[in-house]
Amino acid sequence: MAKESRLAASLCIISAARDPAVVERVTRAAVISRDGKNFPQTSVLNVFADHDYNRSVITIVGPLSKLAIARQLADHFHHFSAFLFGAADRPQRRSLLQRRREFGWFTGGLPSPAGMLPDVGPLPNSHHGLTAIGASPYVLNCNVTIDTAEMQVGQRIAASVRASSIGGLPGVQSMALPNKGRIEIACNLLSLPEDCGSAKEVPEDVSTSPACLEARVRELALSEGVSVIGCALVGLTRRQCRALAVKAIAEGIPDYWKLRQVTMM
Repeated sequence: MAKESRLAASLCIISAARDPAVVERVTRAAVISRDGKNFPQTSVLNVFADHDYNRSVITIVGPLSKLAIARQLADHFHHFSAFLFGAADRPQRRSLLQRRREFGWFTGGLPSPAGMLPDVGPLPNSHHGLTAIGASPYVLNCNVTIDTAEMQVGQRIAASVRASSIGGLPGVQSMALPNKGRIEIACNLLSLPEDCGSAKEVPEDVSTSPACLEARVRELALSEGVSVIGCALVGLTRRQCRALAVKAIAEGIPDYWKLRQVTMM
């Protein structure tokens, strides 16, 4: 594609899944302006609704836009607060994990560490919360569920497969989460660079394939005396996303996810 028509994929993650009307409103806002006109070359490809965690992952594609989007949102919504990560966080380019830790994201309450101000907007409040906005290579979400409720077991396995650990898997970010009485090893699989020759040999275009991740988690779980229940993808692989984006935009379908009648998982 020419530079002016390059596309970007956005994974919009919202704290709503149990109310379809809310999810519908968000998908509509992603592709249709307030005056009822469709945004050009933009489509919602997929919606994954996780009722257990009450979150939805919405895959949106559109023209590669300026990183000023966060400030545009702040100008439009006066209570909008956000921190930036990845390529949007200039010049530091801190990762999402690093930024979450800085803001106390994992403490269970509203992130409000002393002296930490959001990059955009006012101090966050309990009603409007805090949003993360960033730019990074395409990420594939892959979750492996193990048959145990012991969080410490899950944490040991998550640490072992993490790329930052000795002997970890390349391009894997991971954490353990409780899910329906079992433990889920929730992972981000980072994409291979587009100019990497081996990317053509890996169907998912990721540094570690879901199959390799599942096999490693199964091996580690066996050493802990537990079994693996299953492995699930949340959303689309990079190749799936690109193929569907080209089709949806070529045919001018802003709500392509409705035509597919399937939620990828």
